[in-house]
Amino acid sequence: MKATGKRVVIMAAAMQLMILLTGCSTMQDWFGTVVDVATNNVTTITNMVEVYKTTGDVRRAVVVSLTEVDPDAYGGWDGDCPGTDVDGDVFAELCKEQGLDVICLANEQATKQGVLNACAAATADMTNGGLFVLFISGHGGQVPDANGDEDDGMDETLVMWDGELTDDVMCELWQKLPAGVRVFFVSDTCNSGSNFRARPISARSFVPRNYTGQLIHFGGCADGKSSMGSPSGGQFTTALIDGWDPNLSYKEWYRAASAKMPLDQVPAYAEYGKVTAAFRDAKAFR
Repeated sequence: MKATGKRVVIMAAAMQLMILLTGCSTMQDWFGTVVDVATNNVTTITNMVEVYKTTGDVRRAVVVSLTEVDPDAYGGWDGDCPGTDVDGDVFAELCKEQGLDVICLANEQATKQGVLNACAAATADMTNGGLFVLFISGHGGQVPDANGDEDDGMDETLVMWDGELTDDVMCELWQKLPAGVRVFFVSDTCNSGSNFRARPISARSFVPRNYTGQLIHFGGCADGKSSMGSPSGGQFTTALIDGWDPNLSYKEWYRAASAKMPLDQVPAYAEYGKVTAAFRDAKAFR
């Protein structure tokens, strides 16, 4: 739950980590059936993909939600975030209704490497035109920029079970996807305006020259702002579900959801890579 929207400050390894509040509950196989798997069992995740091979355009989703984190990784902070499991469940159900194969990672399954591995496994056999959806609901933070590529001196982060995924790491993830894969990334977290990319120092554009994909991002709020929620779910995810219409394009869906948001939380829309009109104006999830 992004419940209170309070800002939580954490000391970890002598570095002050600013975590701003904002978050499925089980791991599911590609058919939506709940399966009992060992925590972060990457082999199991990969085997699921091998079993369910498809031809033509592939559409898959990874849904991540964290109602808590490992206190040992955050200086004793447990990251209590009720309602994020509701977000994960409803968004996963929406994806399945639209014909996507869905896998969910929650809490201790949602480690940094576990999430990256799930994304890699889900997209491994995708070809040009495939659609990959990543949804994350939980905490989002900021840490000091380590490589000097941020104008404000801060990297935006996604708070996983065992540590934070920085925007630099997310940028690397997109570049590793098969060429031509379309990405729809939704992050209902604090500091989610630009948590999907790094910004190269020498480039006029923040899009890496070797990035061949297309990415559309919906964020719950701007960088430096809070995404709010309650035990019944995050405000942004709730607005997305309430504003959903299968005939809407991505931008139309974003606008419909934005119109349902409270005035004190303004969501973010961004495009990354050479997003075509065919992707931007297509019905969402198609």
